[in-house]
Amino acid sequence: SVAAQQSAATIEVLPVGAVSVPPRPPVQPFAIDVTGTPREDVRAWQEQMAKRGWDIVVDGYHGAESARVAAAFIEAKGLVQTPGHTMTEILWNASWEIPVT
Repeated sequence: SVAAQQSAATIEVLPVGAVSVPPRPPVQPFAIDVTGTPREDVRAWQEQMAKRGWDIVVDGYHGAESARVAAAFIEAKGLVQTPGHTMTEILWNASWEIPVT
């Protein structure tokens, strides 16, 4: 719902160099959502990305916009798949652990 959405403009951006301990990674991978059900883990990631300065709507839906931001962040930070870890887990952890630039 519109009431559940947060604009990135209303979220305070973290200072350059900020890092933090990531919450527990999602169990389900991030993928384009076709269920129409918001996810708290997606909302948490979207909010973290907004805090990092990315233009993203915080609504809990992993749609085309979230996929675009995820792909751009993965490319910008040079994230790669590693054995034993899903790309969602790598993206999730990096979103908190890599210093804000």
